[in-house]
Amino acid sequence: MNMDFVRGVTMLRQEICVLCRNDRYSSGYAIRVFQNRNPFSPSAIIDIDKVKEAKDIRSSDEEDCFFVLDSREKCVWKIARHAGDHKKFLDFQSTHFPPPLNFSVYCNGHELLILTPSSLNIYGAFRPEGVAQKPLLAVQLPFDIEDPLHAVETSSGHFIILHSLKQDDDETAESNKKEKKRMFVVSKLTRDGRLVVRRFIPQNETQELKDPWHLALDSDDRVFVADSSNDRVIFLDSDLSWICILCSTEDEHTGTNAPRRLFYDKVERQLIVAGIPKLIGLDGVNIYSIDRK
Repeated sequence: MNMDFVRGVTMLRQEICVLCRNDRYSSGYAIRVFQNRNPFSPSAIIDIDKVKEAKDIRSSDEEDCFFVLDSREKCVWKIARHAGDHKKFLDFQSTHFPPPLNFSVYCNGHELLILTPSSLNIYGAFRPEGVAQKPLLAVQLPFDIEDPLHAVETSSGHFIILHSLKQDDDETAESNKKEKKRMFVVSKLTRDGRLVVRRFIPQNETQELKDPWHLALDSDDRVFVADSSNDRVIFLDSDLSWICILCSTEDEHTGTNAPRRLFYDKVERQLIVAGIPKLIGLDGVNIYSIDRK
C-alpha cells in the first residue's frame, strides 16, 4: 500500500486503518480503511476535517471508534467509525506540558495510555456525556528516563517504554572536548513505575538505535521497535533481550524506509509498518508476516 503523509496505523474490527493526509496537496486528514487480506483492497475513506495536526491513531473495537492525537488542537479526538462524529475526548489545553507525540490503547480496548515527559497516565476509553475525564492511574517515571517517546503495556501489567537514558556527567577534561552521545534504550517498568525490571541497552554498534519512534507487542509480549534512521525494525524478546533485525532496507527489497509507526495484528500474526516519504513523496505501508517460533 502506498499513500501520502502517513501519520499512524491501527486496526478496527480486523480492518487495517491508516491515518494520512487526504492527498499530498491538502492540509486535511482522512482515515483510509483496507481489507485485511491480500491485495488489501480499500473499503472506506473517513474524512476527519476537525483534526488540524494529526500525530497518531489508535482504536477500540468495543467502542467502534478511533482515537486521534491532534498536536495543534492539543487534544485527543474520539471519532465514530461509521457515523464519523468527532468529539474531544482528552484536552491538553490546560496542562503545563505539550501533548505527547503518540499514545497507546490497550489490547482490551477499554483504556488509553498517554505518555508525557514525566509520567504515564491511564484513562478509560469510555466516558459518559458530561463527565470530566480524569486519569485512572498516573505513574511518575524513574529519574533516569529522559525524553520518553512511546509506551505500551504488556499482558502481565508491566510498562514498556522507549526513551533515551539520562547519563551522569563525566567531569574529566577529555569529556569536555566531546559531545556526549545520546543513547536510546527500552525499559520495562512495574505498574507503579518504581522499579525497572529489565532494560535493553545496545551492546554493540549493530544494536544501536538511531532516532527510534514507536513500539508494538506481539501475542507473547515480544517487542518491535521502529528504528527510523537505521531503516529497520528491531525485534526483542519479552525480557528485552535481542532477537534480530526485521524489515531492513539493507536486507530486503520489501524493507520500509524510515519506519515510524507500527501495529501488530495478533489474529493474522503480521506487523504493519508505516514509513516516511521516499524520493518523490509517497509513504510506504508494508505488511510483514512474523514467525512466532
